[in-house]
Amino acid sequence: MSSQRGNVVRTRPQKHKNKKVFDNLRFDTNHRSKMIAELDVVQVCETCNNIIEWKIKYKKYKPLSQPKTCTKCSDKTIVNAYHTVCLPCATSLGICCKCAKEKKVVKEAPPDERTQLKEKSELEAEVRRLPVRRRKAFWRFMDNANGIGPKVDITDLDTDEALASYEQRMKREQESCLPHNDYMKLAYRKLEQLKRHTKLRMTLADDFDDLSLGDDDDDEDDDDEDDDESGSDDEGR
Repeated sequence: MSSQRGNVVRTRPQKHKNKKVFDNLRFDTNHRSKMIAELDVVQVCETCNNIIEWKIKYKKYKPLSQPKTCTKCSDKTIVNAYHTVCLPCATSLGICCKCAKEKKVVKEAPPDERTQLKEKSELEAEVRRLPVRRRKAFWRFMDNANGIGPKVDITDLDTDEALASYEQRMKREQESCLPHNDYMKLAYRKLEQLKRHTKLRMTLADDFDDLSLGDDDDDEDDDDEDDDESGSDDEGR
């Protein structure tokens, strides 16, 4: 049988198979391995994302020892391994950080902390313009979407079991928090929906007011007609 690549079609299954799925932190629990396993891959296309995720999953990922030069701005601003374009350039140009091609990115890079605070303050200002009932509905919806449960008074956690369960719940909530970009998109979508509902209710209220005013005018006209009829009857008598 020829060993030329692409000239062999094997029909039998794999002979040796692992009984358990490979776990890159099963026997290696140092800080560096844990940091690599929890690495967030952003601003890359689907193909490049699969490549980097595979390297992270099977312990083939090699982080950079020093910043690398960006191919667009020629500055040493690349801090992620396997990237050829820095995050600011890739975000502004709309390209993948690894292959530098104009492809749809799987996960957008979150803005810096200052920009996040500014966007959240603008969102809160928009929410404050809603009625109180709509405002409460908005924050309740966002808390549920962000995995945040009802608030608990710490003084009520008098036993060790209750305190441990509360700490586990808080840890799960922190892990289930939405990324900033997804959070803002969902928030503005819900905000627009509540604005439409508020505007519709105001329009319906105005229509009802117009109808009630029209009924009052009709009643006044009827009263005037009754007065005229009674006056003519008195004159006839």
